[in-house]
Amino acid sequence: MRGCNRLYALAGVLSLAMLSQSAGFDSKTWMYMGAKIHVTVGKKESGSIGSYLVSVVAPGGKRGTVRADRDGSLVGAWAADIDGDKKLEVIVATQSAGNGSYGKAGVFSWTGSSLKAKVVPELNRTQLNGYRGHDTFSVSRNTLYRSFPVYTQKGNSPAKKVGTRTLKLNLKKFRWESA
Repeated sequence: MRGCNRLYALAGVLSLAMLSQSAGFDSKTWMYMGAKIHVTVGKKESGSIGSYLVSVVAPGGKRGTVRADRDGSLVGAWAADIDGDKKLEVIVATQSAGNGSYGKAGVFSWTGSSLKAKVVPELNRTQLNGYRGHDTFSVSRNTLYRSFPVYTQKGNSPAKKVGTRTLKLNLKKFRWESA
């Protein structure tokens, strides 16, 4: 019974995370490792396209800000050490407007005095097989995860969902890998 309670609690947390991710946001501020982190949509910009700002104020008072282009809404923002260098990264997930709801993640490393954008790899050909968007992102135990439904289509028949693919980002090897 105890294991079932944990499973139900985990399902509730995942449902809440997916619900909050799909709703989108314009601004989020939180603390991580003593640093104040702020992610916000560019001022007076449309909700579906524009830019976003990522700001970090370190415990010693050093500040860094970076601006990134955005095709869609902000749907998630986290801080973690996803590359294992003992410095924080700010991860921002966006989701495009429209039928595909294609996801994208931006990763920004705190150097100790500034923020530097890291290039996030694209999905490879095999990972794109059956891909039609509707990405969700999450961060757990300093790992960025990306999940999306996988579809198959035969001839002119409608596409049929056949499962979900979950990948994790390996920045050291610069690729998405099976989770």
